[in-house]
Amino acid sequence: IVLVAVLSGIALVNFSRFSTNAYNQTAQSDYRNLLVAYTDAFTRPDAPLRYVVRRETGPGSLPSPLDAMRVSPEVEVTVVYTKRLRQNQPPRITSTIEVRHLEGTKMYRRVEANGVVTEQIVDL
Repeated sequence: IVLVAVLSGIALVNFSRFSTNAYNQTAQSDYRNLLVAYTDAFTRPDAPLRYVVRRETGPGSLPSPLDAMRVSPEVEVTVVYTKRLRQNQPPRITSTIEVRHLEGTKMYRRVEANGVVTEQIVDL
């Protein structure tokens, strides 16, 4: 009986780790897909000057202009985008993208400010 209990404990730990990795990979996949949709939507001349989506949880699509992006079940997405037009200068863009699975242990983040882009994987 003790041997069965020990083996069951090991199996549960491995299953939990496997599940967590799958959740994190789902969030990472949605993050990559969102970056493609984001680049397509916000590099167009008719892109909005401001766009905010806070904690939108899948499954489903994001509001326009990111409506081509399908969010996986239990994946939470935050997008904040601001474009300031300046006379005789390039526009100033600030943005934050955060994607995480509600059952995962990692958040995938992209921050853009003053022309500098930083990507992070944050342990939760």
